[in-house]
Amino acid sequence: MVRMGYVRVNFSYFMSQEEIDYILDSIEFVSKYGWLFLPDYTFDKEQAEFYCRVDTDHKERNWIGEINYSKGVMNYTNSNAFVNDKDTKFDYAGVFKEAEEILVNAIKNYHHIYGKSTLDQREIIDEEFRHLVFYIYPSEVIEEIESICKTHKDLKFDDLKEHVAEYQDFVDMPFIPLDFSSSRGTNQALEEDRNLPEESKEPADEYDLEENCLPGFGAFEDTEAVPKEELLPVIEPPKDILKYVGEAIKDFKMINEGDGVLVALSGGKDSLSLINILRYLQKKAPVKFKLGAVTIDPKTVEYDPSPLKDYLKKLGIPYFYEVDNLIERAEKSMDNNSI
Repeated sequence: MVRMGYVRVNFSYFMSQEEIDYILDSIEFVSKYGWLFLPDYTFDKEQAEFYCRVDTDHKERNWIGEINYSKGVMNYTNSNAFVNDKDTKFDYAGVFKEAEEILVNAIKNYHHIYGKSTLDQREIIDEEFRHLVFYIYPSEVIEEIESICKTHKDLKFDDLKEHVAEYQDFVDMPFIPLDFSSSRGTNQALEEDRNLPEESKEPADEYDLEENCLPGFGAFEDTEAVPKEELLPVIEPPKDILKYVGEAIKDFKMINEGDGVLVALSGGKDSLSLINILRYLQKKAPVKFKLGAVTIDPKTVEYDPSPLKDYLKKLGIPYFYEVDNLIERAEKSMDNNSI
């Protein structure tokens, strides 16, 4: 509800197929019908977050810290919400039936929350920024619900199911998921989206780092250095972080005079923080060292590091950008082993 993104779901090896199917069906239910609960939320313009109208301090939430294995089995401690009763069979189908009834009743009663309010929440965002909004507002959902209720006087869940199926057929998706049943189609789409230069499509084994990745420019075409006055300013990290970094470098003799440090840059918060901290130390520390970064683009739809090219150029840091279709190589080379 807060923002778009990806979530990785892990299934424990001791879960039953029934439990796994229940979790997958729950995810599908939320993805299809969760937006219809939006009128139960208020929108915070400053934080770009949604907050439930009712009191929600998560009294029924179970935390990882409450799990205890001291008796050889998984038990929850200090929790009134979780009942580990093996003699009671969980009614999975009943949960979805209850969820369907809750949704229908919520839709029928939204007029008690909003009355005859006609506020268009799209207007709370300045017009110049509206094209950046990727979510829908509760007021937009109310408009859709009014249309549904006019068509179905005695609303049933099957009516919602039919409406959502029709609605999803013409909604413009912000992106189109790729069909992973065809690796050929996936790779073709990636090459079209990325507009990779011809040299990056060579077989991985033929790459030479020095030949294909020039310091400061990587494997992209724009080889014109950024003027010094256009470089991004050096950011001073918080003092407590600098203290820990300085102690680690000193204790483990990690950087000596004249060393070259090459940072493996994924684009995540850890590696980006590290490159900026080292950039600051490079300017301020008495020990002089060279600093560079390297990224390997595996050509997968889940991970596109290409925006780092422009960013590293503006930092003025030598950047090695290597393209290697690791997934395709793994499919051809792996035999229940690592590459």
